[in-house]
Amino acid sequence: MSLAVTAKGQIKRPKYDKKYIYKVLSCAEAIGIRGPTLALLNSYLSNRSFFVKINNSRSDESRTETGVPQGSKLGPTLFLILINSLPRLITSCKIMLYADDTVLSYSANTIDNVLPNLQEDLKLLQYWAHDFGIVINAKKTIVMCFSSPHKLVNGNQIQLCLHTNDCLHRFNHLLSCSCEVLELTDTIKYLGVTLDSRMSYHQHIQAICSKLRSAAFAVSRLSYLKFPFPILRLIYYSLAESHLNYCIEAWGLASDTALKPLIHIQNRLIRLLYYSFNNSYRNTSNMYKVLNILPFKSLHSYRSILNNFFCPTFKIPRLYSANTRELNHAQYVIPRFNTSYGKRTRSVSVPTIFNALPLTFSNIQTFNSLKLELKTYLLHDDPNS
Repeated sequence: MSLAVTAKGQIKRPKYDKKYIYKVLSCAEAIGIRGPTLALLNSYLSNRSFFVKINNSRSDESRTETGVPQGSKLGPTLFLILINSLPRLITSCKIMLYADDTVLSYSANTIDNVLPNLQEDLKLLQYWAHDFGIVINAKKTIVMCFSSPHKLVNGNQIQLCLHTNDCLHRFNHLLSCSCEVLELTDTIKYLGVTLDSRMSYHQHIQAICSKLRSAAFAVSRLSYLKFPFPILRLIYYSLAESHLNYCIEAWGLASDTALKPLIHIQNRLIRLLYYSFNNSYRNTSNMYKVLNILPFKSLHSYRSILNNFFCPTFKIPRLYSANTRELNHAQYVIPRFNTSYGKRTRSVSVPTIFNALPLTFSNIQTFNSLKLELKTYLLHDDPNS
């Protein structure tokens, strides 16, 4: 068993002072922006001024020594150019960047192996931020420990500090450090997905269930008001399936117990859509086929296949030492697993889904052809649907 400790923080955008301008231009030059384009960037960032206008009154112009140019498309791009130099400095941890959200993650078998590496890279990140004139938002920086539900972790052991600038530049800061310890949490919302320390996704699924109930209420009321079926179907795609699709490849691997309420609400939505134009009785699985809508399990397989079909990561060919009947052949290697959690990981689930596909899918060459054939197969031919 292994555990991972993650520190997630938000980086405040830097001030546009002379030091920042020099750093941005250096980073831009490092990625190949030179000559007239670099000179244009220098001109854009230097000697900026502003004024205030209220109705017909206008103030005198003032030089901008600090602050961010408002309403520009270049501002976010320049920030990304600057922050993309950060991963090269991190030595031990895995770093993930999305705009101004930064995550440091380190995995090991014990807390004692995790904390020193994570604290050292967090310190390197702070040095980098200070040198680039960037401020790390301490109030939005938290720590979270991911571990197996069968492994107990003492939260009191997990203590990471976000040092102040004075502490970082003091020679013996580790001996006399009194900086505040970062908050340890059991749940975190990252890029719209609620993660918990056991990776059960219970809170995220509950949030989606709440949104699906709202969608079911909307469909029910509009169906009562005799809205046409195309409008109701559009509402389903907008208010329900859009939430189901988002990151389903990750949280769709939750346990059947956790997913059961969500599947129940989706079935209710499908029945509302079907009976809005047809009063004849059908079982729910047939309603999905009539409406040309994928049930949850098939939707998870659909997204997993589309996102990985042309990627070799999960398609390692399986070689057989003896000739056996092709009927029993599995095309791709499935890693061994010992727990139900291991069974639900992407490294196991994705090749398992690929092995269940007919061999005819190996001849597909284009993404559009894959989408058409895959949806037809999952709706009408998949024995698990």
